[in-house]
Amino acid sequence: MSSEQRPSSSRLGILVAFGLCLAGLALATSAAAQNTTQITVEAREDCPDTTFCFAITGSVDNVEPGDQLDITLENPENNFQEHNLYLALSSEANVGEDEDTQGRVAFANTGDVQPGNETTLSAEIPEDAENVYMWCTVRAHETQGMNQEIELAGVEEEGTNGSPSLGLAVTVAAVVGVAALTRRR
Repeated sequence: MSSEQRPSSSRLGILVAFGLCLAGLALATSAAAQNTTQITVEAREDCPDTTFCFAITGSVDNVEPGDQLDITLENPENNFQEHNLYLALSSEANVGEDEDTQGRVAFANTGDVQPGNETTLSAEIPEDAENVYMWCTVRAHETQGMNQEIELAGVEEEGTNGSPSLGLAVTVAAVVGVAALTRRR
């Protein structure tokens, strides 16, 4: 390659910085991609302190706004009634009250599951969620103990999500690099 065909060092720097910008944007996009958490919720009719309850297998400790939550609702064969599972923002539900939460506030639900059956619900946690509430809407099951609040990870006190991603940091650094290289010309 002759010297006339080689890019100047500043052009090469700009190309490298542009490549870093693209890589940073790709990282930012992938960092924003959802995580998926899988749990199993068993509808129980033999609870020690309440008439009905949910028994959860799996951890929801790392669920964040924007994540996908895959919930398998099991209604054991020895239960006598159908059960369901609804999900809503805790701020829209009757958390801790002696009044049933209306199903219309839910962003996802399983529908009724008969004894001896199960179903899986896949739901994306809304970006503006601080906590998520799940409950059974059958008769008065919610107020009889079939409810659970999920505290989301990565939610700051003001209700905004965690810190900037690595991709954002790489993109900012690349933009600053491009600006510095173009000023030197």
